[in-house]
Amino acid sequence: LALMEQTRKLMRAKLGEDNPATFASMNNLAATYSHLGRHDKALALMEQTRKLMRAKLGEDHPPTLASMNNLANTYRDLGQHDKALALMEQTLKLMRAKLGEDHPSTLTSMNNLAITYSDLGQHGKALALIPTIVSGAEKLRTLPGLGIEQRQSLFAKYSDEYQWHARRYVRARRPDEAFNLGDLSK
Repeated sequence: LALMEQTRKLMRAKLGEDNPATFASMNNLAATYSHLGRHDKALALMEQTRKLMRAKLGEDHPPTLASMNNLANTYRDLGQHDKALALMEQTLKLMRAKLGEDHPSTLTSMNNLAITYSDLGQHGKALALIPTIVSGAEKLRTLPGLGIEQRQSLFAKYSDEYQWHARRYVRARRPDEAFNLGDLSK
């Protein structure tokens, strides 16, 4: 945290408030606040970062989209599910248009939206996203030219998500899909 705060301070002093590198340091600091459970502090900084990024980079620029995704997660962490849901849906729409359906950032956004749908009891909507998430992750896992270690590293983040989604299938009494997803997570 201290290093992130110092980095932001130095970036602002050296590069200015509206420099993309400064935005990145702000976003990283906000994420650190969030990881430490200081969600109110994270929220204020994320909202400021998103505003600055939109003005400088545009609504559909990849770092702006990442900032929107982080802000939506913070809303969810604070229990502001309506705000989280609206922003997640908007972010996913923009990511699909800008980055494509199978881009890792799009898949992360889709996964976050599925979790939020589930949190809100909209289990059908959450379940509807799972096949697209899995399809995209499996395409990434089978990219040509990747070695075994690279594939394992790339897929490590999806393994936990697969297990989470498998539990959603179990709760929906869809054991075959749960088993298949659990098997893929290995």
